[in-house]
Amino acid sequence: MWSTVQTHGGREYQEDRFWTHNDGKGIMRAVVCDGHGGFEASEFVTRYLSNPRRKWNMETASSTLSRCVNVWDRKCLRALGCQTLRSFPQTEAERKKLFNAASDECLRIYERHGYISGSTVVMVYLDTKAGIGRVINLGDSRATWKTMKRGERLHATKDHKPKPNQLWGPIEGKITIDPGDSARINGDLAVGRAFGDNSTDLMGTVPSVPDMYDVKWDPTQEFRMVIATDGLWDDVNNSFSIRHAKDPQRLEHEARKQGSTDNVTIVSLVLKP
Repeated sequence: MWSTVQTHGGREYQEDRFWTHNDGKGIMRAVVCDGHGGFEASEFVTRYLSNPRRKWNMETASSTLSRCVNVWDRKCLRALGCQTLRSFPQTEAERKKLFNAASDECLRIYERHGYISGSTVVMVYLDTKAGIGRVINLGDSRATWKTMKRGERLHATKDHKPKPNQLWGPIEGKITIDPGDSARINGDLAVGRAFGDNSTDLMGTVPSVPDMYDVKWDPTQEFRMVIATDGLWDDVNNSFSIRHAKDPQRLEHEARKQGSTDNVTIVSLVLKP
């Protein structure tokens, strides 16, 4: 079974969201999201992916997330009164024009509903009987996994971080870095890919194409996996997380000990042969 821990950390609001599911027949799924600029985007994508009508699997996980992105983007465009637009603005000028055309009341509703917010996404699908699965990653939340057998390597998703002094995204959002700070897109977002982020400064600049990883292990061996938001990974390394996958509370305490003040959500799994 999945084990979970979630804390506010030093933040006033909890913007992380998660969902886990075990069908009792060997199929396990999980979703972990880290919201930024509000909780609305992380809550929307978690609810969408946890809807029982959407029984996504290894083959359909990525396309299901893509549909979720499209639904959210259409909501944002409709909220701005642009129901006829076929796609998001591809230039900064078009984006500014879109927001300038919206009424003050429309913009207040837009912000009130959290359409400016964004989220990372990690989706996991496991067939525990066959020893196979898939991980979908978007942003800087992370999944780690390992077969607990001598010689087996530890696997982890790659965090999507913007790189300084480079251009990123379809409208070439500028990536800058200030002393003592992380690289940011348009001086704002410190994540290289994400769900949402349809604010005035970011709409259309942040790619939402995830990475996909295949998971394989021998069901006769112990298997461990840890999925968490960056409130854990900023202060705890992959090896430590796998060693203590049985005790996610220990992982959360270690993150606090090392100075984490962010929201922390940890979903862990230990499968015995």
